[in-house]
Amino acid sequence: MIYKKQVIYSCLTFLLITFAGVVFAQRLGLMEVEQIRDNRTAPIIVTNPDESVLVVQSEVDGLSFQSTRGIRRVDKPASGVYYVHVDPGTNVFTIDAPGFQAITGYRIVMPKKDAVSIRVAIVEPGSGARGEISISTEPPGASITINDLPIAGLTPTTLSGIPTGMNHILLHGVADHESVDTTVMVNDSEQIKLSVNLPRLEASLRVTSNPTDAQVWLDGDLLGITPVNRSDLTPGEKTLVVAMDGYEANTQQIRLSSDQLRTIQVDLFAMTGAVEISTVPLGATVYLDGQVLGEYKGTPLKKDNLELGSHRVHAVLGGHEDANGGVSVEYNKTATVHLTLTGKPGALFVMTTPPGASIILDGRDLNQKSPAKIEGVASGEHNISLKLDGYKNIERELTIEPYRVFTLDINFHEIVDLELQDQTIHIVEKGESLYEISTIYNIPLSKLLSENSLDRSFRIKVGDTLRIVHPRSNSLKDRGRSFSGPLLDMTFVTIPAGSFMMGSPANESGKDDDESPQHLVTISKPFQMMTTEVTQAMWKELMGNNPSHLKGDDLPVEQVSWNDCQDFIKKLNQREPGKGYRLPTEAEWEYACRAGTTTRFYSGDSESDLARAGWFYGNSESKTHAVGLKEPNALGLYNMHGNVWEWCNDWYDEDYYDNSPSVDPSGSNTGSYRVLRGGSWLSNLRYCRSANRDMIEPLNWFGHYGFRIVRSSP
Repeated sequence: MIYKKQVIYSCLTFLLITFAGVVFAQRLGLMEVEQIRDNRTAPIIVTNPDESVLVVQSEVDGLSFQSTRGIRRVDKPASGVYYVHVDPGTNVFTIDAPGFQAITGYRIVMPKKDAVSIRVAIVEPGSGARGEISISTEPPGASITINDLPIAGLTPTTLSGIPTGMNHILLHGVADHESVDTTVMVNDSEQIKLSVNLPRLEASLRVTSNPTDAQVWLDGDLLGITPVNRSDLTPGEKTLVVAMDGYEANTQQIRLSSDQLRTIQVDLFAMTGAVEISTVPLGATVYLDGQVLGEYKGTPLKKDNLELGSHRVHAVLGGHEDANGGVSVEYNKTATVHLTLTGKPGALFVMTTPPGASIILDGRDLNQKSPAKIEGVASGEHNISLKLDGYKNIERELTIEPYRVFTLDINFHEIVDLELQDQTIHIVEKGESLYEISTIYNIPLSKLLSENSLDRSFRIKVGDTLRIVHPRSNSLKDRGRSFSGPLLDMTFVTIPAGSFMMGSPANESGKDDDESPQHLVTISKPFQMMTTEVTQAMWKELMGNNPSHLKGDDLPVEQVSWNDCQDFIKKLNQREPGKGYRLPTEAEWEYACRAGTTTRFYSGDSESDLARAGWFYGNSESKTHAVGLKEPNALGLYNMHGNVWEWCNDWYDEDYYDNSPSVDPSGSNTGSYRVLRGGSWLSNLRYCRSANRDMIEPLNWFGHYGFRIVRSSP
């Protein structure tokens, strides 16, 4: 037989037993293993094609075995013989026996359907010259192989029983570090000290980005600014982050291998937002950061994919002063901008016969008497009212041109009397006979016969005749149980007391932060609310003017500020004291709008549902529409969504829902803005939702701001 010995000498270890403070030490016996190369002598035939057998011959009794590939079974056909059945391939064995130092890390390739024979023998104490090696590494924790045989334990350690002479030592297994091979001469009864620095394994990485100059972070450490080239990195799994202000960070897991260059190209995507821009009046050309965005025709102009930060907005319209504004764009949000263009100034010269008439321009008393010249009047459309005791009030629409003087010459007529005869109006002046028909006015009979309606609702001249028309068959007064108001066609319904969830749920499409948290609110007392928005006819009857941009008696009054609404309500309470006319609170408005629903609109969630209930940008044709023409909610309220924004009484507080009272909340005690609800003819779906909140200064007015009122008793 041909033999080649591979002896594994394990370091001497000490079993420490402590008793009553005295330490004892016992030395374990040593074993060595040799492989028998001529496998023809193996006393076994392997019949399983997926199995291999390690044949162990030993004078040591009670051997036990472990393998990194597992042990299928161990047979002992004869004394001192063991058959260890294992899976084929490279196996690392541990062989142990009572009273002996275990043989560990014995590596051997087990052939498929074959056997390998080894012999395990006892190393007699004192047999052969032996020495001792003290081994340390930097970093520590290296595995040790001596003369191709693995040794139990990691550095630093001291090994005894090493054969004298030249010994080959392999230090390996420290993460991110190379192995080191060396040889050491061992002398009898001498301790050799071996200290080794293990070279660090290094990997290379190149990172480029578009755009460049991005920060590169690896496992939380900043590597540099792109392009980055590093060749001193440790191998392994890493977290790579490429980041740059204004761009979305790119995070990915990568693996670096030693002696290999990893190249990574990253495309960074800009963090962007959007802006929606509208103007008053319509028709203005809008510029964003100096570039034409388009002409505003009613639907807000929108620009997506804008860089974050500040942007300039500019609007131009003939005959008007340019309007400028700024907007701050935030990531993944849409900012809104409203610009009001003031007409370039002109002048107005008012003459009346007789003189001394009070001049009211656009609903505001100028505290001047005719004849008078009014400087600095904005160009564009205006409404002027002239009042003179003993004469009929006169109202005119006029257009002021930039830098020009408009002259208005008015002759007052004495107030005439009307007589109703056989459904025909006869105009009588100073008791003289009837005049011929020259103009026909279509005036509802109910309006004509109401007290003092003549001076508030229409104008006539001597020689005119009026045609009587009866109220429409679909008048709001004919729809269910309702309560009339002090003005023409003003109709109220009772809103019962109750509770509801105010605000929007977390999953509602278009939700804004100021609509959270959704919370329970109780309206403790019933109240009455107008079924429609206040119309231009109602406003003219009470206020004697019409501030609206889009004219029509049945259209909602617009271009009214919160302060204007208070003037209207004050006069209404003077006309009908004790009713408690006012604007609704924000909670009352949402409670009445929802009418028991929890969807985005009282008619449902979709755009088609909204189209049934209100006028918005998708169906309004960029204008207001007559009130009461869409589907009402369960309480009989019309146009709670769209047509015109509706002023509420509350001061606006973005965080009010965090601490709102649960019973009859009335808004913040102070503020700079008042609340608007419901959206308008130029709003998209998001702003028409039941829960949406808007706000603006109480003195501002636009062509899509109106209101409806409530009262405490019929």
